[in-house]
Amino acid sequence: YRAKKFNWSFFTPSNIDNYNTSDFSKNIISTIDLHGRKIQSNINIPFIKIFDDGTVEKRIVID
Repeated sequence: YRAKKFNWSFFTPSNIDNYNTSDFSKNIISTIDLHGRKIQSNINIPFIKIFDDGTVEKRIVID
């Protein structure tokens, strides 16, 4: 099997929309631990923040 030549012309940087994500404000829906339990304190354990736009942020704060 021989691969055909691929046309990369549509992958030019001018075709990529440039947007600033800092314009969007996110509100935290909940903060959970790795077992899925809602937590208040998030020091010295890994935790996940769930935002209202559907994104998640995985963090650990070591004190």
